[in-house]
Amino acid sequence: MREKQTERFIYAMVALAFILLLAGSGCGKSKAQAQAEANAKAKALAAEAEAMRADPEDKLGQAYDHYSGNGTPIDYERAALLFRQLAEEGHAVAQFSLGAMFQNGQGVPQNYMEAVKWYQKSAMGNHPDGQYLLGLALKEGSGVPRDRIEAFKWLQLAAEGNKKYIEARDELALLLPAEMVAEGKRRAEEHHQYHSAGK
Repeated sequence: MREKQTERFIYAMVALAFILLLAGSGCGKSKAQAQAEANAKAKALAAEAEAMRADPEDKLGQAYDHYSGNGTPIDYERAALLFRQLAEEGHAVAQFSLGAMFQNGQGVPQNYMEAVKWYQKSAMGNHPDGQYLLGLALKEGSGVPRDRIEAFKWLQLAAEGNKKYIEARDELALLLPAEMVAEGKRRAEEHHQYHSAGK
């Protein structure tokens, strides 16, 4: 029975990773590379979420259950509500997930500006996936004015938090003048200093 639940949960995480795949499709990766990364992300998210599910009252696990239909009918609105409750409490994974739901219009009206708002909160909580998607939004001007220096800053931070984002950061660096890359790195370092000082 537990194996069946785990299998369903992995399926849910593959669905969430597919959101990442769609969001990251403009990064110059081949479809096979992007799919392999999405599958790896799904497994990692499944393991993380399964570990959190030790508490039966765990809202994050419940949100993913409603998102994926694991033991309950798929209910994106309920998932979004649970993600929002956690996101408003400062839970970076929930902030990221709620942002993805806004980006894709699942359980909430599609709203790129609202997606960016939640990605930014997740990014400020040092969640590499939130940093990555905030960087992409800034790079493309999706839901936020285009700002390539800030995009580089967030992609730099995402790459520091998870090596799989190094390629996206480096691809952007190739498109920018050296001065912009240097400024993005300076801002990333400033972010580290600000957060290590506990401000």
